[in-house]
Amino acid sequence: MSDARRDAERPSYEQLDELIAVLRARIAQQDRVIAELRERLAANSRNGSRSPSSDGYRKPPVDKKPHRIRSLRQRSGRKAGGQDGHEGVHLERRAAVDRTVAHAPQGCSGCGGDLTGAEHLGFGETRQVIDLPPEVVLEVIDHVNVLRLCPGCGRVSAGVFPAGVGAMVQYGPRTRALGVYLIVFRHTPCERAARLIFDLAAIRVSTGTLKRWVDRAGGGLTDFDEQLRELLSDAPVCHFDETGARIAGRLEWIHSASTTTLTRYTARKRRGTEAMNHAGVLPTFAGTAVHDGWKPYQS
Repeated sequence: MSDARRDAERPSYEQLDELIAVLRARIAQQDRVIAELRERLAANSRNGSRSPSSDGYRKPPVDKKPHRIRSLRQRSGRKAGGQDGHEGVHLERRAAVDRTVAHAPQGCSGCGGDLTGAEHLGFGETRQVIDLPPEVVLEVIDHVNVLRLCPGCGRVSAGVFPAGVGAMVQYGPRTRALGVYLIVFRHTPCERAARLIFDLAAIRVSTGTLKRWVDRAGGGLTDFDEQLRELLSDAPVCHFDETGARIAGRLEWIHSASTTTLTRYTARKRRGTEAMNHAGVLPTFAGTAVHDGWKPYQS
């Protein structure tokens, strides 16, 4: 290529200035986008208008010098504690007493004389102590089927064991109920529940056994859950909401449908219309739905 042709294709200073201006504008725009994305990534429930469930697995870092946020609540003028008319909770004396402990005086409260063999005038003030027994006494029941010989044909018949007594040794229904209660109702981890059962009743239960108890209890609620879904679907007014929860180490979504007397929860890996349809209440619901106005509810 000749020098003359090369000089003819070389951009002019005016063209270079225009190109620089375009690149500067593009860089400025990219800087704004990057800053906005960084701000979104750094946002959490503590520094922005986001729900705590949106924080995911990691909890947002605590600021070393957090800003003090003044509450918008105003003083009510009422005294602290329970208000007038509030129904308090207190211990009441029991009519049925398991045992009585008598406390006799050792000496005269006046002169200090010995009261051994002194006249007994009855009992004075009584005070009750309501406490747990020193230990939970296990009940071990041997189920034995009785053998009977028929006088007519000479055949030997054996009694039938009741339902739930199918193995040589098994846990009783109250022990199983305690395990399910601790895990499902009290949200106690399996290992802690097993330790608690051992501490209370000296019964060693494995975490696998506890899981089987929960699965068996859940399987028995199939008909109940379907009836609950139908009652909520036919309710005149029902409240709907969703929130995040960690299930097996992963963030999933719990959708709720509730009235003043009924509540039903369903879990789903994703939230939105798919989870609402899976819950099965909203698709056939024709009453008044109370919710936070989230877009999927409008569908």
